[in-house]
Amino acid sequence: MAYRQFGDEFGELLRSGNHSVVKTAQQYLRGLMQAEKRNMERMAEAVPDSDEQVLQNFLTHSSWDYRPVMDRVASNTDALLGSRIGTGLYIDESAFQKKGEHSEWTLGQTGQLSGWSVWRAGARGSSRSD
Repeated sequence: MAYRQFGDEFGELLRSGNHSVVKTAQQYLRGLMQAEKRNMERMAEAVPDSDEQVLQNFLTHSSWDYRPVMDRVASNTDALLGSRIGTGLYIDESAFQKKGEHSEWTLGQTGQLSGWSVWRAGARGSSRSD
């Protein structure tokens, strides 16, 4: 879905008080897709006419309600995949201990291993129909 189509589809749900936050939502999504690192500073650098603080406020202080957005996403997904029992979209965000010298990596402190470890992050999506 193009960012403009996203605004058309979800615009009435992305309101904070009396003003629309569609433009900021579009910039945030573009930042997620375009920035090499997904922090607000790098996202603002990757997306023209965006501002790091505005993006941060969009997530932390804006009063728009995420639940109707998630419900719409679920409904759209159901329409695309079909609503048969056993059909679904499964998203698995995982982190794996880094192995090898050529995989992408990040340093992070974990609860599973003591101290600092090198981890590789990944996400996988799949659909299923019985």
